[in-house]
Amino acid sequence: MWGKNESGMTVLGLGPTGCPLNSVLARAYTWILSYSCVIEVGAAGAVLALDEPAVVWTTAHGVPQRMQWRGREFLVCAKPVPWVDRVPWWQVAERAPAGLGAELLERPMWQVQALSDDGADVVRLDLAVGEDWWRVIRMYE
Repeated sequence: MWGKNESGMTVLGLGPTGCPLNSVLARAYTWILSYSCVIEVGAAGAVLALDEPAVVWTTAHGVPQRMQWRGREFLVCAKPVPWVDRVPWWQVAERAPAGLGAELLERPMWQVQALSDDGADVVRLDLAVGEDWWRVIRMYE
């Protein structure tokens, strides 16, 4: 539902608490409806929870340089940040084979800032890395 808050800013109520989103995020909301993802709004802005495949080209050391996602090309335009994410292992595997540990609990990730090939969009994404795959897990607004 669209409306105005006490400051006169256009807002959109989302979620059971009706948390307000400003009109800049309305574009993201429209986008969400078409891509079926979850949006979280916090002090740092909106985070779109995704799980989509991407093709990523890396340096010899595995650092992302450019990528293809949703049919578009992107060039990494800031230093990528490596990190490790905890996996909800209880949702992924009912039983763990003996000897497996960190592989079930953690996954390597990269946060990248990338510029679209047409120069129209800059996106900040979290990329999950597998043995032979990459997935876009989050997009920050």
